[in-house]
Amino acid sequence: MVRLRPTAALCLALAGTLHPVLASAAGDWLTTLEGIDLEPEKPGFEAFYDTRLGITWLADVGAVQGTRYAWTDPSHGHVSTPLAEFDNAQRWLARARFGDVGGWRLPSPAEFGSMFFQTLGHSGNVLQERGPFMNLGSYPADDDSTGRYVWTSEVWGPIITTFGMEGYGWNTALSGNPMIPWPVHDGRVQPPPRVAGRADWAQLPYAVRCRNGRTGQEVTMEQVVRPSYDCRRAGLQAISGDPVSVTITGTLR
Repeated sequence: MVRLRPTAALCLALAGTLHPVLASAAGDWLTTLEGIDLEPEKPGFEAFYDTRLGITWLADVGAVQGTRYAWTDPSHGHVSTPLAEFDNAQRWLARARFGDVGGWRLPSPAEFGSMFFQTLGHSGNVLQERGPFMNLGSYPADDDSTGRYVWTSEVWGPIITTFGMEGYGWNTALSGNPMIPWPVHDGRVQPPPRVAGRADWAQLPYAVRCRNGRTGQEVTMEQVVRPSYDCRRAGLQAISGDPVSVTITGTLR
């Protein structure tokens, strides 16, 4: 497939220059982003709730890397990258689950513009402030240009609105270009209920009792000997946002 450079820029309300400009960053992300712990067993936050927009941004901007939907760089032996062609990005997001939460999508131009210029505080189109996000950067693709752009959800017939973080600003591209897909989610993502975990400190077989406060369902697992437990094995049913309590008894520390 022949990959084409982005077409001429659209006239957008958030339009910026296509030429590199100096950038400064003095955003308010420290006060407008709230960390969300989607995977309590791991350190750090996996997502951030944007109080200005009322949406959630995935912390890892390059999360597509390593999946079968990622674009592979032929110049490095087809190594997986944090890029994806637009249609593959859409397929990936339709199936992706982070911390057992699905329903992710690409940001709109207005949402990305708010994040880049207000939350992260850029005055130009050059990335300088990354805030709390991982892998937010440019990843040159085979034409040394397209991988420096981020996909948005705005589709104009055969072209999609993009944003170039190395001074290119707002632009458009054909769907076959490899670019960065940054997952966002409507609303404040609710971490999944704690129905599983580890009890490495248990020196004797232990019992686990899980109760779903929303439904009143309660299950108990007796004589658990493995380090990890999962109340779903005993039939507990819970959805994101349910108040699930877990009690471990019968152990020595």
